[in-house]
Amino acid sequence: MPLLRFTTQLQGKVFTNKPFPFENFWLTIPGVEDMIHSWWKNMPSSPDRVRNIALKLRLLRAKLRSWNRIKIGNIITQKIDLLQRIDRLDEEEEKRNLNAFELEERSALKENLEILLTQEKTLWKQRAKAQWLSNGDRNTKFFHV
Repeated sequence: MPLLRFTTQLQGKVFTNKPFPFENFWLTIPGVEDMIHSWWKNMPSSPDRVRNIALKLRLLRAKLRSWNRIKIGNIITQKIDLLQRIDRLDEEEEKRNLNAFELEERSALKENLEILLTQEKTLWKQRAKAQWLSNGDRNTKFFHV
């Protein structure tokens, strides 16, 4: 049984604690490293060093999950929303000339989309690497026969 993954049975239900995935794209968000450092520094500590690190990691994991859910959300959903908003402005531009505010808004939306696409690329690259590490190269026998 892996150290980070364990199951417990409670009232006929099985609950699984999944390993915590640190998303590499979080590091592309301005100020996130300072935020994590501040959280780590201000967490309660224990006199026992091993317990201290375990406690801080558990608390940091909870804070990062909450922060991700509240501040970041789902990248795919955000991307779809940005694309729809840009499309609406593009369609409106086909009917009439956009005013300065709308042109500025579309420009900002496109900049945000570029940032989001970079973050999404990092996310999928990390997931693909994790998948390959866990599954390995399944086609090795096929190509080497």
